[in-house]
Amino acid sequence: MTMDEHRIDQQRRALLAAAAAERAMAIIDLCASTRSRALARKILDEIWHAAELGEARGARELVRRIERIPEARITDSNRRTFFAQEALESLAVAASSIAEWDAGNPEDYRSVAAGIFSAYDGPGEGDPPQIIDPRNPPPPGPVEFGERAQQERDIEVASSTGVVTEMAEALRADARRYAEAIVPQIERVIRSYR
Repeated sequence: MTMDEHRIDQQRRALLAAAAAERAMAIIDLCASTRSRALARKILDEIWHAAELGEARGARELVRRIERIPEARITDSNRRTFFAQEALESLAVAASSIAEWDAGNPEDYRSVAAGIFSAYDGPGEGDPPQIIDPRNPPPPGPVEFGERAQQERDIEVASSTGVVTEMAEALRADARRYAEAIVPQIERVIRSYR
């Protein structure tokens, strides 16, 4: 945890987790069914609203609703919908960060999001397969690195913006811009799955 992040209160951390979930919505939009995309978007809007208000009541129900989205139960990593399942985890972490204001690891949303986005640094359709030595893993690729850099920018916004509503608006707008920018890379990898 960076020094700036350490000084951020739990409500702002929940907004940081919501920003990571907003970036993950790009994956859900590409890999989930129309109905599941709509449900995830509605839940994410509720997460933003609850985090912005500092309202923890109902957050556990948001986690249960995420778990009921069909793609949240996909276990076959060879299917495109598996990517949606992983991205839904980011929404669940954001909802949990609201439900448990005083509990949990405040960095959890960061590692979950970085892990999700690291999958898009791999080979895409038409690329040769990569063989990775688990004893010597490669450094983060551009998508994971970009997610980590975006998280650091989010922390700067959270540390320097006094009004929570202004911070939430800035984080959400930045998250949507970043997600839009990385969609081509995400699509390149997703096209190689059925």
